[in-house]
Amino acid sequence: SYTDLKVSSNCCIYLGRDKHYYTVPCQHIAKTAHVAYTRTLVKIYIEGELVATHQRDYRQGKYTIVEEHLESHSKAYRQISAGKYIERASHALKELGDVVHHIFYNSSMPPEVHYRTCEGLLQLQRSSDPTIFRIACQTALKYGRCNYGFIRSLVESKCAGVSASQPDLFSPGEHENIRGKEQFK
Repeated sequence: SYTDLKVSSNCCIYLGRDKHYYTVPCQHIAKTAHVAYTRTLVKIYIEGELVATHQRDYRQGKYTIVEEHLESHSKAYRQISAGKYIERASHALKELGDVVHHIFYNSSMPPEVHYRTCEGLLQLQRSSDPTIFRIACQTALKYGRCNYGFIRSLVESKCAGVSASQPDLFSPGEHENIRGKEQFK
């Protein structure tokens, strides 16, 4: 079978039929890959050249990784790294920074596999109610469920089921842009 797939920013193609990720050498990010797959092999071609061959893996949501494919082996990696994502997330919201830190540092996976998750969380933060998003991040941290799906479902449910008996979750956080009643005399 054949399919054409885009190489994502985490140096992977996503074979939707198996819900599995396979790495591609990082210099091919954003290019279209022609993927030929059999029952046992996945072959990835860019512009007619075979750039990767993997054993086919049917484990959903998992990654087949060739370390040499990843950006951490290249100069470009230094410009986009776990530290930069943590910094961007922390700048947007302290709790989001904590979530992103947890994602990178509680994983045995190479950092690249988390970039799409981080981009998704940053986008979700920009488009969500700030209080709800902060509570969702705090809840994810509390339960060790720091992943996009869990946080998105909390935001979509407006954190239904999160106990309102935790007043710290619903009070505004300490932040230099929040003015108290003493500012309005």
